[in-house]
Amino acid sequence: MEGELVFHQFIRESTGCASYLIASEKTGKGILVDPVIDIERNETYLKDHNIELVALVDTHTHADHLSGIRSFSKLYPSAIIAMHESSPAVFSYTKLKDGDHLENWIGASFAIKVIYTPGHATDHICLLLETPERNKLISGDCLFIGDVGRTDLGRGDNDAMYESLFHKILLLPPETEVYPAHIGAKHFLASAKNSTTIGTERETNPALQVHSKEEFVKYMTEGWPPKPAHYQEIIEINFGKKSLADAPEEIVRA
Repeated sequence: MEGELVFHQFIRESTGCASYLIASEKTGKGILVDPVIDIERNETYLKDHNIELVALVDTHTHADHLSGIRSFSKLYPSAIIAMHESSPAVFSYTKLKDGDHLENWIGASFAIKVIYTPGHATDHICLLLETPERNKLISGDCLFIGDVGRTDLGRGDNDAMYESLFHKILLLPPETEVYPAHIGAKHFLASAKNSTTIGTERETNPALQVHSKEEFVKYMTEGWPPKPAHYQEIIEINFGKKSLADAPEEIVRA
């Protein structure tokens, strides 16, 4: 906790997926970012800390696991569901744009800014928390610890990823803390850390040590691990085009 900001990272140990709570201690209202389908741990934390959930945000349409935003909305029917305006989801959601501010949703005095960062997916955003202490970036699948998000799952674009990283994210102050949507070996990431900084990634991340867009594209097209199992079906469910009720157990556990 930093001043008014309540910030909590939830790690799903079985998969390395990370979700985040942004809340105001002053108002007791919060936003949950990238919740996974098994929402119990998030719900317990909210109840234990008397936080009213007012919004659910996905940084993008996930391809490796089922999103929990619609499951959570059943518990909090008045909560806003939000994604970037380019999301092809067929259910109703609040459409976010580059530069939008979300702090009014929770009555916070610190800023919560939307940064549109396509590349991993066409509808990808990051959230920048601007506080008096130190800024925090929820980076989704754009920037990881020691790597960047892949672009080969059907909605990616290497040129867009280069622009998002080098012309947006890496322009942030070096001390900006970075909190990605995936951590650890489950996602073929070498580091066991739960967060990083812009400065550290600028200096050490292999994907960012390139000298041209051409070098970056080459990095993004060579040596990636296998694609997630059932990723196309997972995307269809997260779009709302297929029913969660029909999902096989291996997808629910993914």
